[in-house]
Amino acid sequence: MFESAIHRIERATRDAYINPEKYDRYPVQVVYKDSSDNTWDEWEPVLDRWLPLFEEAGWLDGLERIEVGNRMINGDRVGEYSRAERVVRLKDEPVMFDTSYLVGYTKPYLLIHEMIHHVHMRDIFEFDGAVDDVAIEQKHDELHWNKEAHDFYIHVSEYAATNFLEAVAETGAGLCLGKEYPDYITDTYKIFGGPEPL
Repeated sequence: MFESAIHRIERATRDAYINPEKYDRYPVQVVYKDSSDNTWDEWEPVLDRWLPLFEEAGWLDGLERIEVGNRMINGDRVGEYSRAERVVRLKDEPVMFDTSYLVGYTKPYLLIHEMIHHVHMRDIFEFDGAVDDVAIEQKHDELHWNKEAHDFYIHVSEYAATNFLEAVAETGAGLCLGKEYPDYITDTYKIFGGPEPL
């Protein structure tokens, strides 16, 4: 029977969500669920450039997959790391309006930021599963976070001052992308357990 253009679009959108494209050519499974625009042509070179570097550095160890697509993300975030699932999720077309809030606003920045969360949490927490506010507060106390937050706000980004996890992800992403910081920021980054920048 005749199918309207609207029904074809709805079905294609639903199929992309339910039956995502899987790319097994990478060292970790990459799942792409396009929700609107076809942005795979923009993500593919980013993944081609960074995933081999992540693999060589051991950053992919323990990661189940990377998911790209707007329907993957909870709320208005542009990226997230689920430690319980060991999955990095990225919006297919991240829109970051306030560029002073973050270290970067590009697809490479977003991928690196979330990958640093994976490596950092994998290496510093001695238990499996999600990291809750209690675990973060315990680490804040151990690391004397409150006295460091302002320095990260001034020298790295506003978001880096949120907590020590974001301080590490923001600083590490900046270092990987060629930014330079005062020695006491990079020293604190290492004390906080930040991975060696690539």
